[in-house]
Amino acid sequence: MIEYFFFTFSYLIVLSSLYGYGVLIDKKKDIFFIFLSGYTIIGSIALVLHFFFPLSNTLSIIIISIGLLILLFKKISFKKIYLYYFIFFLFVGYLLLGASEHAIDSNMYHHPYVSYIKTEKIIFGITNLHSRFGHISFLQYAQSIFVNDFFSKYSISFINIIFFGTFIVYCFEIVISERKNKVLIIFAVFISCYTLIKFGRYREFGNDLIPFLISNYLLLIIIKNFSSKKNRNENISYYFPFYVFLTVTHKISYVFSSIIFITIINFKNLDKFFKNKIIFFPIILLLVWFLKNYIETSCIIYPISTLCFENISWSLFGLSDSTYAMTSAEAWSKGWIDKPKNFQISMKDFNSSFNWVNIWFDKHFIKILEKVSPLIILILIVKIYFLFFNENKSISHFDKYNIRNRLIKLLVLILIGLTVWFLKSPLFRYGAFYIIASLILVFLIFDLKSIEKISYIKLRNLKYLIFISFVFFVFKNLDRQFKVNYFSFPLTELSDKNYIIVNKEYNLVKPKKNMIVCYYSNYICSHMLPENFNLIEKNNYLFIEK
Repeated sequence: MIEYFFFTFSYLIVLSSLYGYGVLIDKKKDIFFIFLSGYTIIGSIALVLHFFFPLSNTLSIIIISIGLLILLFKKISFKKIYLYYFIFFLFVGYLLLGASEHAIDSNMYHHPYVSYIKTEKIIFGITNLHSRFGHISFLQYAQSIFVNDFFSKYSISFINIIFFGTFIVYCFEIVISERKNKVLIIFAVFISCYTLIKFGRYREFGNDLIPFLISNYLLLIIIKNFSSKKNRNENISYYFPFYVFLTVTHKISYVFSSIIFITIINFKNLDKFFKNKIIFFPIILLLVWFLKNYIETSCIIYPISTLCFENISWSLFGLSDSTYAMTSAEAWSKGWIDKPKNFQISMKDFNSSFNWVNIWFDKHFIKILEKVSPLIILILIVKIYFLFFNENKSISHFDKYNIRNRLIKLLVLILIGLTVWFLKSPLFRYGAFYIIASLILVFLIFDLKSIEKISYIKLRNLKYLIFISFVFFVFKNLDRQFKVNYFSFPLTELSDKNYIIVNKEYNLVKPKKNMIVCYYSNYICSHMLPENFNLIEKNNYLFIEK
């Protein structure tokens, strides 16, 4: 019982602190934007501070407390709906985490990286200890603020769950309140239902959920602008540098989605755009991120070998070498593990030729079809609904041709990202946004005539699809918990006896034999430690060298 109370208390604190930082930007914005703003500020603080300090319990409490004080003195008028939101977010948290497990990547290198942030300030060449440390997300920095000895250890999971809940709430609010944009309503229905069904399992989250939600949020904002009487493109265009920063620091494969801004940027007023000082904030942060990468991986963007430096003392070696890491990552995403045993070819040749295509279609493509099947079913349901409830003629002003042209432009730009994804890293989680957004946009483009002829009242009845998807989400998670006959939170920490000390002075450990996961700990942990490496201290900074 104490554990559940501690969980609830910690959840409330994290939620409130995030919201406090978020209202600094704009307290009148939608709930998803506010939490995204708070998350960006807190993660940025952690990113900068880690150059100089480990993010200790003291620093964590100070940063969290500042968020709470902002909320206290910002004079936010709390509405009754906020209580409902908190209950909903908390319910979703218990539902997702109960009898669940962390994604394997989380216990393998996401949470160990958080442990490193908490244990030591930035280390030169830390990626030499674990190649996947070079692939971490901005999320790990925000997580490091909310993980400390005074909160529930499960607070490491709260940010993902909060984003999941706020996105569903944001989409639902669009469906029940939108009065001008039918396309927006339909997109919100599809993406919220799909999120509830496909991402309705905590193990699916990892570092993939947040970039997927942010990308779809941006697309919703752009589509929302279709019906604006005033040209709000200039205001939306200021999101561009922030969005690039978030995609680069979360999932580099999503960076090509940023070209959808071409549809809203007014190139005639670029001088006005660059005069706005706010755009320099994400640019500076991006430079800080690149500096962090350079220090930890010897690359500006790891593992792109052309952006790596080989003539510095902490250059990567062994399994962490950028050329090897990039080649192997691409090969595995293209189905290297599924190739026939008699198929003798190097990873490099496998990637550069198109021998992988047939192998990929036999395995990965089928898996992707399974993953998108809920959306295809939803599209068919909505299509049938339109057939039964359309009017004989248009019942509202609807600039079908202008909207179709805008949707086609968005689709073409997203297909560029989809093409790059397919050629370089065709795993679903690397390109989920491109795939899902493309399918929805194709439906919208070809069914605009039906959309034109349906009333807003009947269109908003699609909210019941969200209810049904939420019920599915609830029962799927409850079923998992009932099957194990007990309620438990995911295993997040191990006892010290599960580790072998490699360097006591710097808290460097590895998991015992037959274990490949480190979990969250009070150490720097890796199961990929090279056989020979030097840990050197220079000017109060640690260097991992060959």
